[in-house]
Amino acid sequence: MVRQLSATESSTTITLWQSLLMGSFALVLLPFVWVTPTPLQLALLILMGLVGGAAQWLLTEAWASAQVSSLAPYSYSALLWSVLFGWVAFGDVPGVSMLAGAH
Repeated sequence: MVRQLSATESSTTITLWQSLLMGSFALVLLPFVWVTPTPLQLALLILMGLVGGAAQWLLTEAWASAQVSSLAPYSYSALLWSVLFGWVAFGDVPGVSMLAGAH
């Protein structure tokens, strides 16, 4: 879909609309789960937003300019990287439910 949209829209526009759509979904739940962040947490949230936005823009650029079949291995490897990072950084060992969902 991103590849088709990129014929008429820029990656910045596509990323902006994706962010607005996902943000509006999250906004619906906000009154039920809001916890005021500390200044450090706020700074980290802003940093995560900037890094996440840049990553989303780069992914949109990749999907717009490359064949999906050439990007699929990188997309699938994200699960392996997530498991490895969780294990190394947090000592999180994948359980049966995670392995079942990975199929």
